[in-house]
Amino acid sequence: MKKSALFCLIALTCLLFIVSPCAASADEDINYTIDVMLAQAEDFFTFLNKGRYDAAWSLLSERSHKTIIDDVNKTYQKMGGEIQLAAIEQDFEKGGIIFNNYWKAFMQSVDVLMVLDESRWQAGAMEQSKAEIIITYKNSKNPLKLQMVKEDGLWKVGLVETFWQTRSMDILQAILKFI
Repeated sequence: MKKSALFCLIALTCLLFIVSPCAASADEDINYTIDVMLAQAEDFFTFLNKGRYDAAWSLLSERSHKTIIDDVNKTYQKMGGEIQLAAIEQDFEKGGIIFNNYWKAFMQSVDVLMVLDESRWQAGAMEQSKAEIIITYKNSKNPLKLQMVKEDGLWKVGLVETFWQTRSMDILQAILKFI
């Protein structure tokens, strides 16, 4: 009886030595992933604050790219503009006038420093290719859940995925008046 208890104790100890490094490694991987994801989101807001819109644009999801360009096009058409979608796409690709005016107007409606300097950031729900960052302004009871998506192995900011459910076309019309 004592031999089987001793054997069980030894087997359990060995099992703990085998499993512990795997668990620690998994925790390190998750923590690394969270750090990278948080850094990407922070870089997005930092680039916006510095007026580096091209760098901020590169950190946005493909859905955000497509939706923003499509919305700019729809708003131009609604306002009687005659610009083609391809011209808007080219302007955004090269960081042209429409692109820069879009971001300048965007910056008039968003307090980036509040997000960067006066808010607490923490990882929220996380899946293989989707995650959220919970951004809480000071003691606010309603945190922002910034959506992140993994594309081609990189975490991207889901600006559209986060905000477009509740937004109206008014902001786009205000943006395009500056163009």
